[in-house]
Amino acid sequence: MRGWLGLALLALAACAPEPQAVRPALWEVKGPHGETAWLFGTIHALPGPVAWRSPGIDAALHSSDSLVLEIAQSGADGSLARTFARLGTAPGLPPLADRLPPAHRARLLALLKQHGIAAADYDRYETWAAALAIAKAISADSETRHGLETALLDAAAGKPVRELEGGERQLGIFDTLPEQEQRDLLVAVIEEAAEPASGEALGKA
Repeated sequence: MRGWLGLALLALAACAPEPQAVRPALWEVKGPHGETAWLFGTIHALPGPVAWRSPGIDAALHSSDSLVLEIAQSGADGSLARTFARLGTAPGLPPLADRLPPAHRARLLALLKQHGIAAADYDRYETWAAALAIAKAISADSETRHGLETALLDAAAGKPVRELEGGERQLGIFDTLPEQEQRDLLVAVIEEAAEPASGEALGKA
């Protein structure tokens, strides 16, 4: 085996004022018997196409005989959405805003109103699922089709593709978080939304 190229999750989503070049991190890992692997840092979603190829990345792609992703399927068939709906919703939940302290409750409602989202739309979601859904909804200018994982799938066409976790297992990690940690995740989404977008952060990813 010549080696494989794997992906490290650096961000759930990233946005910047306009698309630009990125320099993803790339690590070479050597095994005890001469095995070689390349660990490639990626961003799941970007606001537009970016220039990410480099001689080192191209060499790693050419030398690898397989590609390993966190989730091997793109979800275009709706399978990820169905898994998310099954794990992330539950009957009898309190309103989402009521699960937060008063200060963050007001900020959540203001954030949703700013983006034209009805707060009641998220009341059926478990807190972790609401946090992820809101993060995606308010970052509508970031799309997975522009993410580096999608580009890698295209660039590695013809190579076997394996996955580390898969959608079920990855979402299941969130689903088993204690409620307080789920609420901390929602608070983090609210607080991050208040920060100005930074192209510098994208360039360093």
